Amino acid sequence: MNGQVQKVTVIGVAPNHGKTGTYVIAGSHKKQNTDESEIFGIRVDDRTLILDRAGQQVSPAIVLELQEGEEIMVDGKKNKRYVMQANCLRFLR
Repeated sequence: MNGQVQKVTVIGVAPNHGKTGTYVIAGSHKKQNTDESEIFGIRVDDRTLILDRAGQQVSPAIVLELQEGEEIMVDGKKNKRYVMQANCLRFLR
């Protein structure tokens, strides 16, 4: 992970029906300065490196197993519409 890395609490996950193999994760994280929560979407596709807790690469489809309240680490850049293209996603479970 080498970009803007954030610990994210999962709100929900859904496949993007417009694009095969693409998923959208709704998540939130607490801003460091204000401690308020920020909600945004995370786009996961075939360019996203997905790692399990041990650091082993896993299939992108595993994101559908994420449960509400679960925490993940996400490396990516958020756009002005509060959507992040995930470069790397790491499970913490």
